[in-house]
Amino acid sequence: MFPLVEYQARLVAAYRAGFCGLPPTEELETMITADERPFTAHRVDSPRHTRQGDYFVYEHELRTKEPPCGRYRAARPGAPVLVGRV
Repeated sequence: MFPLVEYQARLVAAYRAGFCGLPPTEELETMITADERPFTAHRVDSPRHTRQGDYFVYEHELRTKEPPCGRYRAARPGAPVLVGRV
């Protein structure tokens, strides 16, 4: 668990420093829905606390897919600047 939390913190720092960029809101919502679908399709819609996901797939994507995509988005003209990049 802690290696994953540490890597998430590194990604947040990269976003805050302006080295990585977030996707547009519509794209982000589409990605979230697609990521959740395999884990929520079989559940009954009732209020309860659930955390479901594939740890190894999530960690692999955080390490291999998101950093290059975030750097590409940050380099695009008009990318929002959060902090630290002028």
